[in-house]
Formats: sequence, structure tokens, C-alpha cells
Amino acid sequence: MNQINPVLMLATLTQQIVEQEKELAEQKDFAEQETSAEHSSVKASLSENLLKRGNLLMQMGDKDGAGKDMKRYLELNPEKVGELTGEFKSEGREHCR
Repeated sequence: MNQINPVLMLATLTQQIVEQEKELAEQKDFAEQETSAEHSSVKASLSENLLKRGNLLMQMGDKDGAGKDMKRYLELNPEKVGELTGEFKSEGREHCR
């Protein structure tokens, strides 16, 4: 009963990501806010949600969607490229192709 429906979780994460992307874009309109704590907070939350959604998509067998989230994550956090393991698989979900 503690397990959340993955489709509901995916929808929730997607909604949060859309809102955070919009907020980040609005902040970019004001160059002085680029370095603000608020900007950093939104970027950190967006990055975390992209990782969560990417992992969920991978578990659901959607490698393309997971790849898009990882690409956006790396656009926001280019310093994280060195932390990648290179593994890109969805264990136990081969039947979801």
C-alpha cells in the first residue's frame, strides 16, 4: 500500500518539471537573478526531478524519454558528466518495449 502508482508519479513529476522550467525561464529574463539563491534552488529542484523522472522512465522501459531527461539534467549540470557510469539499461523491464 505504500507503493505509489508509477503513472501517477510520472504525471506529478512532469507537472513539477514543467512548472520549474517555466520559473527558470522567467528568472533568466532578469540577468541579475541568475546568481540568486532562488535561481539555484529552482535549478536544484528541477535537476532532482529530472533524475527521478528519468529513472522512473527507464524502469518503465522508456529509454528515449529517460535519455531526454538525462540530456536536460546535464545541460543544467555540465560538471556532473564525469559522474556518469555509462550504464543505460532497464533491468527486468525488457517486456515493456
